[in-house]
Amino acid sequence: MAYEFRLPDIGEGLHEAEVLQWFVQVGEEIKADQPVAEIQTDKAAVEIASPVGGRVVTLGGQPGDTIKVGEVLISVDTVVATTTVPVAATMASADAPATMASAGTPIATTMSIPAPHAGARKRVQAAPAVRKLAHDLGVALDSIQPSDPSGRITRADVERAAASAKQQVLVRGVEENVGLAGGSAETQSQSQPQQVMTTPALTDLREPIRGLRKRIYQNMAKSMHTAPQATGMDDLDATRLVELRQRLLPHAAARGMKLTYLPIIIKALTYVLREYPLFNASVDDDRMEIVYKSAINIGIATATPEGLLVPVIRDADKKSVFQIAALLDDLTSRGRERKLELAELTGSTFTITSTGAQGGWFATPIVNYPEVAILGVHSIQKRAVVLDDDTIVPQQRMTFSLTFDHRVIDGEPAGRFMFRLKEYLENPELIMALS
Repeated sequence: MAYEFRLPDIGEGLHEAEVLQWFVQVGEEIKADQPVAEIQTDKAAVEIASPVGGRVVTLGGQPGDTIKVGEVLISVDTVVATTTVPVAATMASADAPATMASAGTPIATTMSIPAPHAGARKRVQAAPAVRKLAHDLGVALDSIQPSDPSGRITRADVERAAASAKQQVLVRGVEENVGLAGGSAETQSQSQPQQVMTTPALTDLREPIRGLRKRIYQNMAKSMHTAPQATGMDDLDATRLVELRQRLLPHAAARGMKLTYLPIIIKALTYVLREYPLFNASVDDDRMEIVYKSAINIGIATATPEGLLVPVIRDADKKSVFQIAALLDDLTSRGRERKLELAELTGSTFTITSTGAQGGWFATPIVNYPEVAILGVHSIQKRAVVLDDDTIVPQQRMTFSLTFDHRVIDGEPAGRFMFRLKEYLENPELIMALS
């Protein structure tokens, strides 16, 4: 009898997952706790292991298919049959006719031969972006020798394999050239009909929306179609913020960490969220309730080659600027490498996104639904500012934007929230004094 392993709920509120790849195929024998598939949830790519061993009977879908929680992911025959043959049969000539036993007649058993794993797919460790690159370059992942000690195939591995394959094609092309194949090019051209060169018609490229990009596609659409969103924008004098960071840099270096402006901004943000708890909330649409969160868990929008991830700094209000800086560096680094645990990608109560030094003056970030607001911080640049006495001076300025769910937050409290954040960041000594 086949054991049906159903897709479990492996995260907060998981309803379904997309099959990214199978590590096994029908007919293959597997062991208990052996990874059988890689799936994409709303938050991360996760490997799923079978709780039992046996022979794979069915797979719950093809790569790209969506499987709901509770549906059969894989079925396994836990009573693995074996093929038995008598010793005489193994010694007989290949030309000798086989002797069939009648039904019910036992066959002498001296050897057990497990079913063959013909065509069994080798499990390959590679990020979705690396898999796409290999597909685009026409390189088979299972033919690549990983350079990483962990066995994970990198972009560099794929690019080297593609370059090697291209070089082999060029060598074969040279060897098959008319001048090297015997006879002159002139002789060849006389013996072969002249070919008319035509320009191939250009065709559009279609790429399936899969994996993490599919989840981003769905979540962004749900946020925009569910919550009417408005964005407020402002700028602030970042002179003291720049000076504070410069004073803290040696202390951060002594701790072996990188200190950007973001940890200081996050710390200021936690104070404002305590003063305005409506912004540290979510919406329960089914029950028509606003859920005020007791913890302040800050999600950090992080760009990766596969798309946007949001690792979470839990209890950010209880951490110092240096603690936030260390966590921020660790989470974002592992996020770009797709090495985060699922628990590190769930539970945010408010999200912040930074466009960085390459960003523009302003942006309109989209709320990380079901949260009710998101803060965008943009580049700090020296700009000309007109003072009260009409003199024009250069000044370090930072722009920021707040997008909020207008169903539960009005423009007036949003304005007060932004004004309070501006006060903290223009007077960052308050941040350090309260830490």
